[in-house]
Amino acid sequence: MNFHLCQGIALNRSITHLHLMNIWGPIDKFLSILSPIFEHNNIVCLRMVEWDEDEANHNNSVLISEAIATTLSKFNSLRTFDLNGANGFDEDKSASILRELWKHRNLSELDLSFNQLKKKGCIELGDVLKICQVKRLKIFDCDIDDECATILVDALQKNNILRELIIDSQELGNDEAYALGIGETKQEDRSYFITAEGWGQFFSLINSHSLEYLSLYGSNVGQVGSLVLADALRNNSTLKVLDLGKNTRTNPVLGGRTEWPEIFTSLQTMSVLEKLDIHWASDVTDSDLAILLKVVRNGTLKELRFDACHADGYFPDKVVSPRGLQAVARMVECDSCKLERLYIRRNYTNDDLLVDFAQALTNNACLKVLCIGDTDDDSIKIGHKGVTVRGVGALTTSLRDVSSIDNTYRSNHTLEELNPMWQSETRSRHDIRLTKLLEINKNNSISDAAREKILRYHFTTREDGTLSNGMQVVSEMDWVVLPQVIAWAGRKHDNKGCTILYQLLRCIPELVEDQTLTKTVVGEKRKLT
Repeated sequence: MNFHLCQGIALNRSITHLHLMNIWGPIDKFLSILSPIFEHNNIVCLRMVEWDEDEANHNNSVLISEAIATTLSKFNSLRTFDLNGANGFDEDKSASILRELWKHRNLSELDLSFNQLKKKGCIELGDVLKICQVKRLKIFDCDIDDECATILVDALQKNNILRELIIDSQELGNDEAYALGIGETKQEDRSYFITAEGWGQFFSLINSHSLEYLSLYGSNVGQVGSLVLADALRNNSTLKVLDLGKNTRTNPVLGGRTEWPEIFTSLQTMSVLEKLDIHWASDVTDSDLAILLKVVRNGTLKELRFDACHADGYFPDKVVSPRGLQAVARMVECDSCKLERLYIRRNYTNDDLLVDFAQALTNNACLKVLCIGDTDDDSIKIGHKGVTVRGVGALTTSLRDVSSIDNTYRSNHTLEELNPMWQSETRSRHDIRLTKLLEINKNNSISDAAREKILRYHFTTREDGTLSNGMQVVSEMDWVVLPQVIAWAGRKHDNKGCTILYQLLRCIPELVEDQTLTKTVVGEKRKLT
């Protein structure tokens, strides 16, 4: 964005959403130029993210925070305010900005990530939460401790409308860190960690505020904190999304580990959970996974992510093994499994595992996305770490088994995405064929996908003019059944259907009406009448 553009839009009264991103130059001057646009009181969404981190902006952070505060004072119509990493304000500057935000009483979404809050900022944020209708609050790496947790939770008791809470990337938030006094953290910063007591206050919101979305990615809630979380989740009837990614003990000196068995056991009692994310949780074991799979079999989960749940340098004995991943494949095959999206990238992958998933897909009618693989680009490459033509070929067969018309019909017609990345230079004919089958599934309903595959692989004549197996089967069908087959082949009036009908006429001449016989029959009917 440049000054000329700002001047051009400053008087535009139709703008309601303003995203100030990738600004190069003095930000306070840009806001000054844009001042008229806020005075119209039409702005409902203001995002200030990814600002230029040049020396001038850092040196003028006071002017910038004052400019933002002044801007917020000019109107009161905001519903969304995003200050994610805009300038990394300290607690005083964050507090000055938040002091003007409470006027926007319809504010429903607030993101303050990568800005220091500490006590001063949390006091001002508490006032905002008491007055405004905030439904989604994101405080990622904002220097929050137990005292801050008390301030925020007390403020939210005045307004129980909060539905989504994202607290990410808190440093060493566990009692063991305090007890051991580990790390090189400066004494003045050591207090800005959340212990089990602080987490307990935040977790109380799960039920008191009927939270629907909770993200604790990278928060390291610790052994005691995870037990408090498990208790809060038990018998919950509102939480739909839970992100526990990167919650793991990455250094043995901390002691303890995230209590996955207790957390997973609590998930079994939740009635509406749809999405669970535990990727990069490298201390999840096969026995932990077995408990989680019970949740998937008997619960409401539609999306599960546990990418990279394998051994790391600290916990080589705590790892989801190939046997554990095979249990996941068996779970996908279960009739009660409702998963639509499954992500297990960067875990051990070989032919045996792909064959297991291929068999599971044949009997699965829900899964739409399966991301599996252990390469840097998250794709399955033939010849990489035990993956050969046998494994990829098995996946292809699960999407279209051409051994018979019946087996093609019973193949998988729901899977739409298998790994997000395919490198064209490494793709084999199996990869290309698999990609085409996934496209058929994605672009058609289940019945239409089955029809297209059957027409493509069975109802064709060979180059020498002889009948294919599918055509041969149709030509020998009972005349009572044949009209239904013809109607099914031509129901979409597409090129494939018309081509098949033409070939059927050539293969079964009896289908062509005899005009002479028709005239005679019609004439006899008229005489009888």
